Amino acid sequence: MNRRTTRTIVSPLGDPDAVAKARADHPGLAPIIDDLEQVITPPFGDADHRAITTQRTVKRTRLVEMTGGAIVAVLAIMQLVKNTDDWIRGLGVAAASIAAITAVAAGRGRGQSLDDWLDSRRVAEELRSLYFLALTSNDLRNNPNRRRLVRAQVQQILKPERALPDFEPDVDADPDLDHLDAETWQLYREARLDDQISWLRGKSETVKARTDMLGGLQTGLIVTASVCAALTVLLGEDAGWLAVPVAASAGLVSFLAAVDSVVASERLAQHYERTVARLELIDRSLDETGSRGDVEEVETVLMAEHRAWRRIAEGNQQ
Repeated sequence: MNRRTTRTIVSPLGDPDAVAKARADHPGLAPIIDDLEQVITPPFGDADHRAITTQRTVKRTRLVEMTGGAIVAVLAIMQLVKNTDDWIRGLGVAAASIAAITAVAAGRGRGQSLDDWLDSRRVAEELRSLYFLALTSNDLRNNPNRRRLVRAQVQQILKPERALPDFEPDVDADPDLDHLDAETWQLYREARLDDQISWLRGKSETVKARTDMLGGLQTGLIVTASVCAALTVLLGEDAGWLAVPVAASAGLVSFLAAVDSVVASERLAQHYERTVARLELIDRSLDETGSRGDVEEVETVLMAEHRAWRRIAEGNQQ
């Protein structure tokens, strides 16, 4: 009997338990939440899942390429160190085999392209933003035709090859001051604004830690290579074997530098910090009662954050 793996569809509000809690805690919003779950959540869940899956494939492919390249480079350097013909031939065969395996693995991985990953993430983030814009719209809440109106906006987002606008947030100087009721405003701040500030702050801390780790490893390897090289000079021919860790350390330093370049840790950390600062500035200036203009300002900053992230990702995956 065939068993089909079921996947939980995640809403912009979170998992099914989070959606149920939002409906229970805010009964006045339950009808529009139900409509948005029917119209927006299915394509959002598909795009989000596709983006995560494709991102893993792209990163795995780059890791295979860099690892294979580093190993081949180390073997090539070691060939220059050893002077035994059989040893040299063995290293050459190993390098050629690893290079071929790396090329085949990378070629298969490129079936999921960078563009597929970034476009899926673009769709998911724009649908997430649409969800909260619709949730906080008084006009939509009172419109009996709201499902059709939201569906039309979803179709616009799903169109392929949409041009990305400028990624700097352009906040409206004359915002819509149509006030939201307390229930809507509370849910928006909890499920969108507070959640995004917390997520971005966590990402910033993660990528900073990754940068520190990679930098520490590179420094340690450089010190190791320097010590081994110095011992080789001092001990002469008896320490010829120390050329192997020197070569290995040099290859690993290059490999870690390539990894750091691909993940763009420092730039991403700065980018996340800037976005958190913008959102916290907005958050501090908000009152207990919010307006449609406040929602639009937050969404403008969040969409600008995603577009800037995309530019960073494109530049470091090419």
